[in-house]
Amino acid sequence: MPISKIIDTGVTGLDIDSSGRILTPVRPTFKVTTATSQSISNATYTKMQWTTTAFDIGSNFDLTNNEYVVPIDGIYCISTLARCTATGGTMDMVTVRLDIANSSGTTLYEVDLIQMHPATNQLDNSHLGGTTLLDLNATEKVSVEVRIDGSSPTIGSSAAQYNWFCGHLVG
Repeated sequence: MPISKIIDTGVTGLDIDSSGRILTPVRPTFKVTTATSQSISNATYTKMQWTTTAFDIGSNFDLTNNEYVVPIDGIYCISTLARCTATGGTMDMVTVRLDIANSSGTTLYEVDLIQMHPATNQLDNSHLGGTTLLDLNATEKVSVEVRIDGSSPTIGSSAAQYNWFCGHLVG
């Protein structure tokens, strides 16, 4: 007898459609965006602030603290994109990284997604991001931090498509 769905207490955990595609409708997945500029201090790592939840399967993104709270142990695919600016083409260095903290908020480690060192005073704005796989434990917290060396640095912009943070459980 072919199995097309596995159901536990009325919640579909696995769905196989007629062409054999496997869907996991309750897999922890999130995407947040911002359409707001955030002024940051020169040459200082600063946590990005997110304003809008595009989706959050499992309700694990803490929009108040701008961090994803890992619901279960596993391998997660995490991606982000940030618009970074400094006035008058003064951006000398920019780094976008992930901060992984324990349940108390103490940083366990950071993962640089991208670091760029342009020639002195060559950039006014840039859209930087990256993707990585992380082996995360339940209750750990993941956030995005940005550092810009330049005059009047800001992250974010008026367009949400330039600023996002997303991820999902791979397995």
